[in-house]
Order: sequence, then C-alpha cells, then structure tokens
Amino acid sequence: MRRLIALALTLVLSLPVTPVSRAQTPAPGPAAPSSDPSAALAEGAWPRQFDVNGTTVLVYQPQIDTWEGNRLQARAAVAVRAAGAAQPSFGVVWIAARTEVDKEHGIVSLEDIQIPKVNFPDAPQKTDAYLRAARQHVPAGVRTVSLEQFEANLAISQAQAKTAARPVKNDPPRIIVSSTPALLVRIDGQPTMRQGQGTTLLRVINTRALILLDPATGRYYLAARGRWLEAPAVDGPWAPAVNPTAALEEAKRAAVAAQQVDLLEAAAGDAPSAPPTVYVSSVPTELIETSGQPTWSPIAGTELLYATNTKAHLFLELKSQFTYVLISGRWFRARSTEGPWEYVAGAQLPPDFAKIPEREPRAYAS
Repeated sequence: MRRLIALALTLVLSLPVTPVSRAQTPAPGPAAPSSDPSAALAEGAWPRQFDVNGTTVLVYQPQIDTWEGNRLQARAAVAVRAAGAAQPSFGVVWIAARTEVDKEHGIVSLEDIQIPKVNFPDAPQKTDAYLRAARQHVPAGVRTVSLEQFEANLAISQAQAKTAARPVKNDPPRIIVSSTPALLVRIDGQPTMRQGQGTTLLRVINTRALILLDPATGRYYLAARGRWLEAPAVDGPWAPAVNPTAALEEAKRAAVAAQQVDLLEAAAGDAPSAPPTVYVSSVPTELIETSGQPTWSPIAGTELLYATNTKAHLFLELKSQFTYVLISGRWFRARSTEGPWEYVAGAQLPPDFAKIPEREPRAYAS
C-alpha cells in the first residue's frame, strides 16, 4: 500500500514539462486505464488512472489551496482499489512547493516540492508510514505546468472558497399545516398598490394573484377558484364576497387581457368544493394540507409515526414528541403542527429515521 501511495504521489507531481496551448488541451474526461504512469501523463486528462499488479490507482486533479507570492499549497485526492476489493480506499495528499513563473513561455516551475501531510481515514494507524513513503518518493528536480492551466485551477479554487465562505441560511420558512382545503397566496414583500386605468380600485402589483382594494369601503377582494373572496385586510380572514361589483369583473377582464394574472383556478378534474382557507403571506412560506387532522401510522422497527393523509413528509417522533417535516431537502421540527418550527441538520435527526424500512411509503425520506 505504501508503494502505491508513493506511485500515486509521483503521478500527481510528474506533470508535463511542455506548455499546453488551448489548441493542445485535451478534452476532459477520465484517462484510459494503463499500467504505465507516463502514458497517463501524456494523455493529460483528469482523473488519471493506472494499474500496478492488479491494483488500480486513480488520481484526481490537484486543487490549489493558496498561491501567495512564490509559495504554493495544494492537495490531490487519491483512490486505491486492491484486486478483488469491493470498494476503493480514498485519501488526500497535500503538496507544498516554491514557484517560478515564466510568462514568456507560459509555464510555472515547481521547486523544493514537499509533502506536509497525507490522510487516509480508513487506515489512520498507517498514516505515518504513508507519509514517510510519500516523502521518500517526491520527484527530484524541477517540475513545470502550464501557466494557463495553473491560473484556471486557482480561479476555480478561489471561487469554491468564496462560495463555501458564505453562511448557509437555514432559517425556517413560515410553515402552515392546514387540516382543511387551503390556498397560499404569495406576495413579494409588503403589498404595493397601484390604481388601474379607468377604475378607482387599487391592485396589489407585487403578486401574480388578483388582489384588489376598494378605497371607498376599505375591503380587499381576491379572485380565486372561479369566485370573489373578500376580507377586511390583505392577510384576511377571507370569505365569499357578497354582491361583488361590476368594477371587480372589469378589473379582472383587464388583468386577463394583459396576461399579468393568476386567477388561482382549481386543477382540471377537481370537483367543485367550498371556498378554501386562504393564507396570504409576504415572507417565505410553505403550505402543508392534510385531509382533516393528521392521521398517524407507525413505521415498523422505529418509534416514528407518519401522516397518511397528506402528500407532505410529515412525521412524529414518539420519544421526544416532536413533529418533523421535510421541505425542499431540509428538516424542521416543532412541538406541534402549530409551530414554532426550527431547522434540524440531517446529522441531528433521531436515529430511527435511518431505520425506516425500504418497503415503507415514506422510505425516501430516510
């Protein structure tokens, strides 16, 4: 194994000495397997693969961590699969070197190449031996790489670092669990009103829904499910409108003609029903509908219940009595479906989520 690590390291550092122009740059993709490392080098593709006595070594393109002044810090991933092994052993080799740039010829020379560390997590007891072997097989002399490729690699690494530095916001959205038919109307921020041409009615323009305000009465009107609903405020409560005026219908016709409206019609084939409960929200919101109060069913081999009367991924963990919901790949939990909800990292989910049998309807949430 130590010899293989040394060979992999040699492959990483033994880069072509001839500058590579755009016309000469090979197409991306894995190199064909070869028992001769120099052949893989000549192909110039990443990852690079070669065989040693039946063992396959795959070396991924080195990634530049920093290049400050003339000091380079980089690392490369390595996969080693022994003959007959079901899975490869993965590790990382760190590389440090002094650089000299020759802009006229478009090359970067690597000198004083060193190996600060290696890491093979599945064999921590052998890390020191691998490091010694790697250091003993550092290629001597000067190695050169294409300046163009070098700078491209650096740009990619800097972009990745910049993205990684941005904190991921996992603030829970407003989560509404409704046990009756419901409708979510989203407004992009606080309502912005504008008067329509030829009418005294004001329209909320930062939503695709048709929400109108009659300044004379202070009542709001919403076109939804083929009818008009009205409310004393934009966030409700909404109820069927009593005697909607002709001005509302005229405003609706104008909005439809301008193709700037969603009338929130029922899906094709849906049977007529009573007006839904309307939720208007100006913040990120998720609506979960259940057919009546959640109907819970146990999941075999776990202390989890899941709601059978909803399309959502809604669970109840018996030990903690927390309700969990999966929304857009993120988990949230609350003491009840009323909230308040909090974000839960996948690694912090109760262990029973990993035990959901594959035959269960909610197995894909585990």
